[in-house]
Amino acid sequence: MADRVFDVGQFKRTILGERPGLSDLASLLGDYRLMVGAVIEAVVDRFERRAGYGFVDTKLSLIDGRDFADDDPLRGPEVVYGWIQGRGLEALAGHCQWLLRQEHIDAGARAGLCRRLRDMTAAVAESMLRLRAANGGRLFFMMDRQGRPLRVGPGGKPAPFALPADAPANMSELFFAKGLLAAGHLLGRADWLELAHRAGQAVLAEIAAGRFRSDQQSLDPRNVALVPIPGRITHAPRMIGLGAAAIFVELTGQESYLQTGLDFIDYILEHHVDTQGDGPTGQKFDMWEFAGPDGKAFIDADGALLCDPGHAAEFVGLGLRLLRCAQRRGLLGKVEPARLARYRQLLSEVLRQNFANGFSPQGLGMVKAYDLIGRKPINDDMPWWNLPETMRAALESAGVAPDAQKAPLADIARRCSNAFMANYVRPELGLMAVQTLSAAGKVTPVVPATPDADPGYHTGLSLIDCLNILEETLGQG
Repeated sequence: MADRVFDVGQFKRTILGERPGLSDLASLLGDYRLMVGAVIEAVVDRFERRAGYGFVDTKLSLIDGRDFADDDPLRGPEVVYGWIQGRGLEALAGHCQWLLRQEHIDAGARAGLCRRLRDMTAAVAESMLRLRAANGGRLFFMMDRQGRPLRVGPGGKPAPFALPADAPANMSELFFAKGLLAAGHLLGRADWLELAHRAGQAVLAEIAAGRFRSDQQSLDPRNVALVPIPGRITHAPRMIGLGAAAIFVELTGQESYLQTGLDFIDYILEHHVDTQGDGPTGQKFDMWEFAGPDGKAFIDADGALLCDPGHAAEFVGLGLRLLRCAQRRGLLGKVEPARLARYRQLLSEVLRQNFANGFSPQGLGMVKAYDLIGRKPINDDMPWWNLPETMRAALESAGVAPDAQKAPLADIARRCSNAFMANYVRPELGLMAVQTLSAAGKVTPVVPATPDADPGYHTGLSLIDCLNILEETLGQG
């Protein structure tokens, strides 16, 4: 194994006091640079130690640090999670690009780690292309190493099934399209870029047409959002599609992806957010997970209106990231000034309202599910991922907000960072974060989406955006 570039022993676990401005977040830069680098270095270390495996391997318990057993039917290496591999490709490429800009790190050490990241990116992309080809051009949430789709059957064990060739596009295919784009851009693979465009355009078109379906298999009995209910329409495809539009704009500069992303923002604001103060909750800027066929908020049989506060923050962060990518690509002039100002104002308000709904009064984290009618948590488990996503949303908002509005947004970032640092990050696990805390702040074995640990997607890519914004704002690149 190569000498380590990032020394976890330098981690300070910085906790911020009650301070008013963005400049006070500068003390976080060291810890988060170290976290971003150490986690992706651990990911590539794990990849290299399992010779010939060919996939992102984050199959370890984030409670005790032990690898999952090879024969574990849900957590072992024979089960490939499409979400993890697609996200992993995007994370590997994004971290490599970030590392190239870290001039404070020895040039030789940077070059060596980047070479390893490139090699891993190429291998994982080839493995996923093999699975995709073996499965008739399709991907799924769970697959075996030959590419056969799996779903959770009786007794909680995965069983193979046939995914029809004309089945709706799914989330694994969306994650792979944007991951392959990032990999192709990093490695200069024109063939991958062409395939990523075709795949991305096909999936985004299916989202816009309402044909898209999530492929997620529930591994958490408390995740009520995954219970199938006829007539319930989730915002999730457009929200993740918004992230895809952002990276396609960032890496290609094509205006069509910007317009697709703006259409997704408009749809979510119209059907999933109370922008006028006349919605069913009595609270302006509440955001709900589901709408009905009539386009209005879907209130379930128990009279609850489900919100995932972390998803609301993720929507805000990805929407504002799209606008920032468009600005860097010289495309922001394609958006009418009044429309642009409206997006920035409304997205900031959505963040503030839903952060207030979901953040633990004890400052421990963000709840998984909240009832907007009853004004109380439905699922008070607190996953790790929504904290860096909310930090990104807060800093994206603060970066474009009037000066008078920056301090409250910086405070949201501060409170999320403090919760993340104090309760989730584990130096003994290479600065990876435990997946879930209970309402009491205790680590639990609850699986938010996959048992595989985050390969630097929710955490690393969100934090890279945070670092970029802070460095630009504070002039400390």
